[in-house]
Amino acid sequence: MTEAGQWDRAEQIAHAIPNSGGQARALAIVAEALAGTDSARATMLATSAEQTARTVAIPEEQAGALASVAEAWAHLGQWDRAERIARSITNPQDQGWPLVAVVEALLKAGQWNRAEQFAHTITNPKAGTWALTSVAQALIETDPARAAALATNVEQTARTIRDPYYQVWARSAVVDALAEGGQWDRAEEIARTMASPDHQAEALSAVARSLAAINLERATALAVEAEDITRTIPNLVARGRASVAVARALTQVGQWSRAEQIARALMDSDFRAEVLFLVAKAMASVDPERAKALVATAEQAAAAITSPDDKARALSAVAAALADMDQERAIALATRAEHIARTMTGPDDQAWALSNVVGALARLGQWKRAERIALTITDPFHRTRAVAIVAEAMMEADPEGAIALAATAEEMARTTSNSTDEAWALEAVVEVFVKAGRLERAEHIAPTIERPNVQARAFAMIATHLMANLSLDRPGRGESPQSRAHQLLLEVLGGEHWVEAIGPLGKLSSAWVMAIADALRTSELEAADLSM
Repeated sequence: MTEAGQWDRAEQIAHAIPNSGGQARALAIVAEALAGTDSARATMLATSAEQTARTVAIPEEQAGALASVAEAWAHLGQWDRAERIARSITNPQDQGWPLVAVVEALLKAGQWNRAEQFAHTITNPKAGTWALTSVAQALIETDPARAAALATNVEQTARTIRDPYYQVWARSAVVDALAEGGQWDRAEEIARTMASPDHQAEALSAVARSLAAINLERATALAVEAEDITRTIPNLVARGRASVAVARALTQVGQWSRAEQIARALMDSDFRAEVLFLVAKAMASVDPERAKALVATAEQAAAAITSPDDKARALSAVAAALADMDQERAIALATRAEHIARTMTGPDDQAWALSNVVGALARLGQWKRAERIALTITDPFHRTRAVAIVAEAMMEADPEGAIALAATAEEMARTTSNSTDEAWALEAVVEVFVKAGRLERAEHIAPTIERPNVQARAFAMIATHLMANLSLDRPGRGESPQSRAHQLLLEVLGGEHWVEAIGPLGKLSSAWVMAIADALRTSELEAADLSM
């Protein structure tokens, strides 16, 4: 099929969507995809999408449709029209995110000044914070001083947000942007204003890591201060999470002993093992013997875990960590984890535990043994997934063998009598082929997945890979990766179970996520069959 023919089909699919909001979004997506190749047709489709969106009766659904239309016009360089459409949304809360979509389209086009000016006009605090943060992040490499100034503005906006979780996210993003832009004083100042000690310790640790190569003395002082703060955190989980961040900063400034002390002071065995792994990894090239000793201590921490499934998982992680230090010991630990897994009575718990063992052995290059263990897993989905893990691990060293093993996994998936298990298993196989860059094979398997929701995720996975690899050579294809990605995306969004693809699609851009988020609130979604 020629590229023109593909777009004809895409437009036909869009017009066939019975829901006006969905039809407007689909037409806008096609218009956006055509913006760089056929502006006349893209303009016609964007106009049609706008007209259709105006007929939507439900305000929330109309807002989502207009958001997509505004982004399409932005990609066509019609900034004023895009802004006018976004601002025509009556609810200020619904208006904010479509305006962010226009800001991000402006950034993609290199319109930094206009994007910044536009971002400053957004009155919704959350949307405004997101937009300004996007501009700041886009400017970090080309104009760090301006990025830092914008980040300060974001921080001031973030203070007006009532949602404490969102405010923490926004201000953490500000700290990162300021630190990356070389504005360490301001980054440190904001980090110190974090209300909770765990978030403050994590933010100061982030500043310390960015300073490590510039001012070791100051970076060390910040990391040590963050360490002191962790001791004041009453919640053990929050303390463990913050301690991991602090240990990462301490290892980066060469304070390995302090990081090790943090690990030994942690009550939670999982966090203790994780910090010890960090220190061991940092010391592997400096003091390999000490690194091995730390991994041994991490092993003891893992052994202290009482839950069999958690213990098997931790031992598998230790084995993987030892891969480049002590192969013999690593294999022994993986064997021990396998023995623990075999004692589990719950089939699902055992399947997950054995899958972790398979992953560790595959990391160790023990592919044959990993494959043998994978084949003993009784659950069809977990068995196929485990075989796929081995195939993925082999990809670099033995690509032909990996592809053959992935093909075996596909055959195994098709032998199961449960359609849901088969669908999930085939999805795992598609993921292997996608990661291997074998998109032709992935696209061949995806349409055969009988569960529409799982099939949507598989197609979305392929589209995500195409969008991330726009220079990918596609022999025998007359279309570009971007064209194919947009076509797949349209088919996913136009299908009954498009909502199942939100996870993979979220990797494309925040604009897609926002359009999807708007659609989630419509009555169309409420009527959809989302059951497995």
